[in-house]
Order: sequence, then C-alpha cells, then structure tokens
Amino acid sequence: PIRDGRLRRVKKFLGQNLCERPTLTQLEEVAGLSQYRLCTLFKQAYGVTIGQYWNALRLAEAVRLLQLGKPIKLIVAELGYGDEPYLSRVFKQHYGLAPGAWLTLYRANDWSRTRPSDRPPSGS
Repeated sequence: PIRDGRLRRVKKFLGQNLCERPTLTQLEEVAGLSQYRLCTLFKQAYGVTIGQYWNALRLAEAVRLLQLGKPIKLIVAELGYGDEPYLSRVFKQHYGLAPGAWLTLYRANDWSRTRPSDRPPSGS
C-alpha cells in the first residue's frame, strides 16, 4: 500500500470527481505538490498516469451502474461522457466489449440471479 497521504488524497479527490476531469492545478492544491512532482510520484506509485487512473475509475463506476440496471443514457449523463458512442468506444477499448454486450454477458453469467436448480454443480 502507498503510505504517501498526499497521493491518497489525490486518489480520493479523483474518485469524488468522476463527472468532470479535475485539472492539474486542482490536484496540485489537493496534494500540496508541484504538478510535475505529483505526476511523477503518482506514476511511480501506481504505474499509471493520473488521467489513466481517473478514466479507469469512471469506467469502473459505469460498470457498477450497469450492474444496477441503470440505462446507458443516464450513465453517460451521470459520468459526464459526451455521448453514448464515446462511452461505448472507451468502454470497448478498456473491457473489450461495448457496454450493451458486456451487460448481456454479465447477466448470462450472474448466477445470483438464477434459481438454485439452474446453477452448475459446485465442487471439484
């Protein structure tokens, strides 16, 4: 685990601002570090850039909302994506499937939604 509280504050801030991309100036204030130092430390600590991390957070939230049954149009609006095709393109680049196809596959494999008699046998 990363013990640097400055980076943890940045991660928390990013997670609380999924609709609009925070600026480096905002993150600089949150971390109390220069933009260059913040970007360098973040990449060293987490292996991705701040932008890549923020995009992954947004996509993870999109997945969570899909699982809850929220329509894609509302997810687009809630997470600040420009339009459905853009979300679909970014989602497909990250997960290998468009959101609708991902949801279909998720539902087909969600055994918690089936009757016990329909589930595969457990064990070995």
